[in-house]
Amino acid sequence: MLSLTVKGYLTDRSTMSAQQNAAETSIPRYLVARPGDLVVNPMWLIGGAIGVSDKRGAVSPDYRVFEISDRLDPWYLHAILRSAPYFEQYKLYTRSNTTFDRRIKQNDLDNLPLPIPPVDEQRAIVEHIQQQTAQIDALIAKAEEHIALAKERRSALITAAVTGQINVRTARRAS
Repeated sequence: MLSLTVKGYLTDRSTMSAQQNAAETSIPRYLVARPGDLVVNPMWLIGGAIGVSDKRGAVSPDYRVFEISDRLDPWYLHAILRSAPYFEQYKLYTRSNTTFDRRIKQNDLDNLPLPIPPVDEQRAIVEHIQQQTAQIDALIAKAEEHIALAKERRSALITAAVTGQINVRTARRAS
């Protein structure tokens, strides 16, 4: 049993903290997702619940599972359908923000325009996105290191001031 996260990845339900157990009557209606299939949760599409499966498993009958054509790189499709313009379009398709009214209808999904460049260009786009994302992730990690170091230094400074290891009045005049 798999569930689609808002980050667009399928995960084994047994590893999730808040597990939803399927009703016995609904299990025969569950859909099979295979590696490379596009999986969509129409009720959470505006929140990001759309992605390419990297595993085989059963998904809720409320989901939609699409087999991806050879003309499409699955990760290109993942990137484009999770982009800001598409999220804005999904918002236009919702009737309300209640559980069932935010569901995007199948014919709306079927009629989404998709720019389909040649597969080698799609792969180049995906590679560029991955490179840029890796650089951003590295910068975030570096910033988090600096924040942790600054907190550590702040704590050490406070400890030194409280224990009298530094003269706060003298330090204040020097700055």
